[in-house]
Amino acid sequence: MAFGEADVLLKDREDKRPLNAMEWNGCQVVNSSASDTVRFLTDCVSEGNRQRLCSVSAHTMNLARHDPYLATALRRMDGLLPDGSGVAAAAALTGRKLFVNLNPRDLVPSLLPALPTFTKFFLLGARRAITPQVAMNLTETWPHLHLVGCHDSSFEAWESAGVVEKINRSGAEVVFIGMDSPRQELWLDRYADRLNATLVLGVSGFFEFVASHTFERPLGPNGLRTKGEWRPQVSGPVAGRAAVL
Repeated sequence: MAFGEADVLLKDREDKRPLNAMEWNGCQVVNSSASDTVRFLTDCVSEGNRQRLCSVSAHTMNLARHDPYLATALRRMDGLLPDGSGVAAAAALTGRKLFVNLNPRDLVPSLLPALPTFTKFFLLGARRAITPQVAMNLTETWPHLHLVGCHDSSFEAWESAGVVEKINRSGAEVVFIGMDSPRQELWLDRYADRLNATLVLGVSGFFEFVASHTFERPLGPNGLRTKGEWRPQVSGPVAGRAAVL
C-alpha cells in the first residue's frame, strides 16, 4: 500500500474550506477529523454538491492490489473513508499519519443528526432478514429524517437498473449502501452516477452492526443528553417490526 507524499483535496466549493485527503495508489483517502468530514458531507447535501464516497478497510486495499477492476473503482470514487486501524498502520509504514479512523459505526451516527430536517434517505444492501430492524433502529433514533425506501442485498446484477430506478423514484437525497467488498465498491462505481441523490455513501458492514445495537443518548447529570453510544440489543434483530418501503 503506497501512500503519496502530498495531501490532495476532495472537490469542494471555492468559498468553503476543502476536505483534506492523502493519495493512495491514485485514490483520495480522507484525512480530516470526523467533525470536518461531517461538516463537509452535510454542506454537500444542503448545497446539492454531489459526492460519491466509500469506506475502505485494509482488507479492501489488499484486494485491490490483485483486482484491477476494484482498484479502478476505488480510484474513481470522490473519496475513501479510512475504516479500521489497518489503514492507519499502512499509512504509518510510509511515514504518513491518518488524522482519525472514520469507520461507519462512528461516522454515520455523527452525520445523521447533523443532516437537515426532513432529509430523505434510502438504505441499500442489508440482508433481507435484518432490513426491517435496521430501518426501525435508524428512524426511531433520528426521527427528524425521512426514510423513503429500502432494498435488501438479495438482487442479481441484471436487476441493478431496476434498483437504481426505485431509488430515484423515492426522491432520496442520501443513499447509504452496505454490501460486502468488492461488491459494494464495484456497484458504486457502475451505478452511483446514475442515482439522483446528492450523497451516496458506502458504509460496508454498518447495517449488520445497527441491526444488533441501539444508539442511546442517556441523560447526563445536567439533564442534557450525552453524546451517545452504541449498546448491544438484548433480544437481537427482530424481523418484521418495521415497515420496509
